[in-house]
Amino acid sequence: PPNGRLPQLTTEALARITSDENRRVFDAREGRAPAHGPEDMGLSERCLWYRGIPTFPTGYNNNYHIVQNPDFVVILQEHIHDLRVITLDNRPHLPSNIQQFAGSSRGHWEGDTLVIDVVHFTDQTWFDRTGNFHSEALRLTERFSLMTPDAIWYEVTITDPETFTEPWTIAMPLYRRLEPSATVLDYPCIEFAEEFMYGNLRR
Repeated sequence: PPNGRLPQLTTEALARITSDENRRVFDAREGRAPAHGPEDMGLSERCLWYRGIPTFPTGYNNNYHIVQNPDFVVILQEHIHDLRVITLDNRPHLPSNIQQFAGSSRGHWEGDTLVIDVVHFTDQTWFDRTGNFHSEALRLTERFSLMTPDAIWYEVTITDPETFTEPWTIAMPLYRRLEPSATVLDYPCIEFAEEFMYGNLRR
């Protein structure tokens, strides 16, 4: 927005944040209260999903592997191997009753810019690791524009009338890794999670 700040949250979003159920789940995830089941734990703790879409960088495992052909763009994320398949063949979105962590992505080209419309998210994912959430009404418009042979300008407009009082846009550059050893690392999430949980129990 023009003031450079996130928009105000809607009344519905504020009610969700302050609800007894949200506090209960938050306390369970912080270890201050018992969980009712694995569903109370975060998706990353269950090795299901780490970053949301749009994707914000975190402390590590921020690499992507992007593959494309005339009909598809596929983006593999290093952390927990989150995978997006973006169709370019004018097929319609998935039905609205099919919700996914990555939503339903449909892309098209506007000159040298790949424009992606993303809808039908589940409300279980977050924008980032600080807990900025969204609703099932979230809609994204992503734009990937080639800046140089080794850099892409990424811009995304976020529209979620059940969470934010107005749309907002973020942008950042994505750079190609040029070192000879550049690769997307294997991330054995389950092994890390088991070591974390059982290692803490042993200690």
